[in-house]
Amino acid sequence: MSRSKVLRRPLTGPPKGSRRCTRQYTEETMREAIQRYEDGRNHGETYTSVAAAMGVPEATLRMRHQGLHMSRRTSHARFQRLSPEEEDALCDWVEHLCYMGFPVDKRTLIDIAAQISGDPIGVYNRKWVYRFLQRHPGLKLGRPSGLDPKRAQAFNRPVVEDHFKQLEKLIKSFNIPWSHVYNMDEKGIQRGGGRRLQNIKYFVPRGRRTSYKLRSASLELVTIIECVCADGSNIMPGFIFSGKEFMRDWFQNVDRNVTIAHSPNGWTDDFLCLEWFRKCFIPQATARRETDAPILLILDGHGSHITSEMRHLAMDHNIHLFCLPPHTTHRLQPLDVGVFGPLQQAWTKRCNEYYVTSRGREMDRGELIREYLTVREKVFTQDLIRKAWYRSGITSETWSADIFSDEDFAPSYGTSTIAHVPPSYPTSGDPTLIVEGLPISPPSSDVEDDDADTGSERSHFETKLKDPGLSELSIEGSATTSEAETEPVSDGYSSDDDDASQLTPPGQQRSTSTARGSTSHHNQELEQLRSEVARLQRENSILQSQSRHANAHAAVAHWHINGLMAQINHKKSTTRNGKKRTIRTTARCLTVGEGAQQCEEEEAEEAAEAARKEEERIQKEREEAHRQIERELAANDDAHIFSGVLARKKKEDLKKIAYALKLPLSGTNAHLSTAITEHLKAHSARYVTDPKFAGLFIAANGLSHAQKRALPPEFNDENIPPPSQRPRGMSPPSTPTPQSVSSRAWTPSYNPWQPFHTTTIDNPYNTIPSFEFHHVQPLPTPYPPYHSPLDSQ
Repeated sequence: MSRSKVLRRPLTGPPKGSRRCTRQYTEETMREAIQRYEDGRNHGETYTSVAAAMGVPEATLRMRHQGLHMSRRTSHARFQRLSPEEEDALCDWVEHLCYMGFPVDKRTLIDIAAQISGDPIGVYNRKWVYRFLQRHPGLKLGRPSGLDPKRAQAFNRPVVEDHFKQLEKLIKSFNIPWSHVYNMDEKGIQRGGGRRLQNIKYFVPRGRRTSYKLRSASLELVTIIECVCADGSNIMPGFIFSGKEFMRDWFQNVDRNVTIAHSPNGWTDDFLCLEWFRKCFIPQATARRETDAPILLILDGHGSHITSEMRHLAMDHNIHLFCLPPHTTHRLQPLDVGVFGPLQQAWTKRCNEYYVTSRGREMDRGELIREYLTVREKVFTQDLIRKAWYRSGITSETWSADIFSDEDFAPSYGTSTIAHVPPSYPTSGDPTLIVEGLPISPPSSDVEDDDADTGSERSHFETKLKDPGLSELSIEGSATTSEAETEPVSDGYSSDDDDASQLTPPGQQRSTSTARGSTSHHNQELEQLRSEVARLQRENSILQSQSRHANAHAAVAHWHINGLMAQINHKKSTTRNGKKRTIRTTARCLTVGEGAQQCEEEEAEEAAEAARKEEERIQKEREEAHRQIERELAANDDAHIFSGVLARKKKEDLKKIAYALKLPLSGTNAHLSTAITEHLKAHSARYVTDPKFAGLFIAANGLSHAQKRALPPEFNDENIPPPSQRPRGMSPPSTPTPQSVSSRAWTPSYNPWQPFHTTTIDNPYNTIPSFEFHHVQPLPTPYPPYHSPLDSQ
């Protein structure tokens, strides 16, 4: 059969053979209809009129009001693993945890449900999860957005209240109009639009699992400084590219108020931000000044925004700088709240269109500037900018944190010192149910039928109650009910009694009337007892519902506390010792008041710290110059002998040797030792006979000073301390002078490196030098063998 001849099902009406249609009303609508009938029953309202007005079936409304019909939730409650009250508590906790930034997934929902019911986790499956969602349409499965924990902690009610209080005081004190209030911030864009594709769905073949869309792969970062005004206007932006040179093409067909700069990495810094403030913001904002009132610039606490130079420049031009609380720009900064989002979406869309129209050609920097200004002009409308200022709470003029809901502050509850629970969580301050205060009135037949049905439906959950008081109350109510039902009622009025009263003498009639009065009194007491039983039954049902709800809350709270304790214990085990720096958590004005005083104190501290560092630098330079003089003296003094193991020397001693050998002085001890060793190894024939460096070839590992080779008396070994006393009968040696030392030439009486051609070596020390010679002449007996500095390392 061809595709055009395929018969299709009509789009209107229910499917043929369907068992039932979807209900067009909710339980809330049904309750409103019942309440409307109760209120208008005495004013001509009927079931038909109410059902037509509320859009509910007339028969269902009639039976529901008369107690002959119950809701689907109540009728199915006996078959559920959790009672309706327990599921309500579970829903409250799911919403509360989601607001706090800890959303519950399907697996966690099953764990919590098992915690409430006490059943094993295996009895809950995916079907239960989806049926749970059907019973509670207020919940759905979704993908929440990520939030930095610092932002979650910083955005709390006290911080926001203080922010609005300071901002209101500043604006009203100087009578600053909205046309003088600005907000600036940096925005980073990528030449190719970024890695994420725009959220647009395309038509793709059904049989192919993977589909692609070509786009630009350029991820070059460009920083843009944007500034908007509270009246809906804006200031021309500034561009910062990475690089070192400007191109003439960048400035073609570009507004002269647009500033263009470059930096090594394409990011802003203190100098570039100051130049933007001096050359871009001050001229444009001053040109738009309407009155003599100062200009207010709201910005975040980035280091480049609060420099001393920028603060003094703002004070010179009658501009106030107001710094937002840290990590709160996602809610309090207009640019982040409602401007940068639409701008990023429009820029990504334009990058995709440009890639298609240019046939895959990359967008150069000049085209980027012009394309961005075109997109910006379309996005930066007055309505969009004003809404962003209003959503941030500034132009709403409420000057209060109440502009935000409790759900907006909920992510900060995780770091609060006060316990936060769902609104329905039972607390000690909840009003208790007072038995004596309930009205005593005979129940209607509708209420009695509804109570009876409710009791039969709730019988499945009565076994879960653990409060003995509630169980006793239920038993007492049942006993009272049974006693009332077994009370004889045959003493009432009847036709036989009326006939007998006509034949009774007057005296007996008085006694009969007395008996009738007594019977009437008993009937009244019986009605009161029945009313009391009905009231106790209703009270018992309410208490059972409250108990189930409270038990569910307690189970979820126990699960939540276990998770918090695990986090606390993990935090204690990973605590780092160190100095913590002071973090500012509130807003402040940098040009007047306490904020200006704090800035001056911080600048004074920074100046003192800079002076201290400069003094330390000068002292280090002096010490380095002194050490350099010592290195030069050691290198030029022929009487200074270098000897010993390099691995045991300090860094300054290694630098002296390296300087004498004309080697670099930078690096660690290991680097210096390696450089010296390789240099000596490469020029061993030269330095082994040099008295100044020959001592570096002497082995010091495992040998006593007596075994070391005797050096000439006119040379001093730096590794051998001077003797405490000279031997008897020995005259003190004469101190050699540089002239006498240089006039004498010392050479060993043997040549240890002379090669020979015998195949057998009688070496009493059984050692071979580490230098790569095929044969080495054995050393004389009175002298220990030579070793290379490599042997000691």
